[in-house]
Amino acid sequence: MKNNVMKGLISLIVILFTNLAVFLILDDFNEAFWICYVFAMIAALITTGVEIFYTKKEALIFKYPVMAVTYLYSIVAIVVAVVTYNLLQDNLLPLFLINLFVFAFYLTVMLGTSIHNNTIKEQQEVRGRDIIAFKYVLDRMQAVIANVKYEDVNYKKMKHAYDSLASGQVQSNDMARVVENKMLDMINMLDEAVNKNNQEMVADLCHQLELAAEERKRIMNTSNPMW
Repeated sequence: MKNNVMKGLISLIVILFTNLAVFLILDDFNEAFWICYVFAMIAALITTGVEIFYTKKEALIFKYPVMAVTYLYSIVAIVVAVVTYNLLQDNLLPLFLINLFVFAFYLTVMLGTSIHNNTIKEQQEVRGRDIIAFKYVLDRMQAVIANVKYEDVNYKKMKHAYDSLASGQVQSNDMARVVENKMLDMINMLDEAVNKNNQEMVADLCHQLELAAEERKRIMNTSNPMW
């Protein structure tokens, strides 16, 4: 952040001295000048703002960094402002529209990028929540198995039930949520059965969990056919 602030301050100093030079050298401040001046200053100030405040490293569309695109926009906007000022002083409408197009194009790209990045972030957050949701089911099953000794008659059945659960997709979705809630209920009942040493109930619940795992796989394959 400190480096960004330093870059921003240097940019502001450059802008200040450039303004001084412009107002000392030129003496004809007509409408064409002010149009070009405003668009050039907008580009310079946007670049300074991005240097100071844009600390993220997301790439733009086509993988170009935001800062690089902003520098390019600033250079193009200033060159266009100078060229149109010298060539189109008597044609204010084309002069204005050309400068406006450069600004609007950059703004559209930046807004599109921001929306695109936000969409990806939201998708990643949803996927993360979905993974956490089913991971909790697996962790809960592991916790129950941890309380069972290896020589227990149903230990292998419980491990097999866990393997059935773990062999499915880790990511979840709304359609699979009902089955996953059933799984959690079964696992809680399994924990109770283990504590009460009810071997028959343990075996039955392990079988039910395997069936639930198969049902969840069918649901996930239907909702995500590419998997």
